[in-house]
Amino acid sequence: MRSDTLKTFVKKMQKHRTHVLMALPAFMILLLFDYIPMGGLVLAFKDFDYGQGI
Repeated sequence: MRSDTLKTFVKKMQKHRTHVLMALPAFMILLLFDYIPMGGLVLAFKDFDYGQGI
């Protein structure tokens, strides 16, 4: 069942590859500016001990 849905997903991606390529820069910017800084935000509110490290 799961491989069947994966095959369907891959077929749809191949069919709409131009749309996927056009959306890729937007997803990369979203990842770069919205999700990567979350690691720093979590680190800012963590109790830090120099002996233990992060």
